Amino acid sequence: MLTRLLRLFTALTIVLTGATALAGTPDWLRDAARAPLPNYPVDTDAVVLLGERLVTVGPTKLARNGKIPSFRVGTCVRFDPRAVAKWLRRT
Repeated sequence: MLTRLLRLFTALTIVLTGATALAGTPDWLRDAARAPLPNYPVDTDAVVLLGERLVTVGPTKLARNGKIPSFRVGTCVRFDPRAVAKWLRRT
């Protein structure tokens, strides 16, 4: 009996919390979440969004083979945006 009450209380808490969170979400954010994502070819290595400061490059051999200008910091591979932009203009 106590377990059932606890499950019911947990379910109600989740439902009510979700409704409260949804009520505080701005319309522009809801619209952005509903917008379809563009389709890119499967062999696309990276997509750069305008105005973004952080760029993520998918798993590829280009950085490992030195074809994209990069450097390592510990176990992470980092990219200098200016060097990548220069590389993109050359390719």
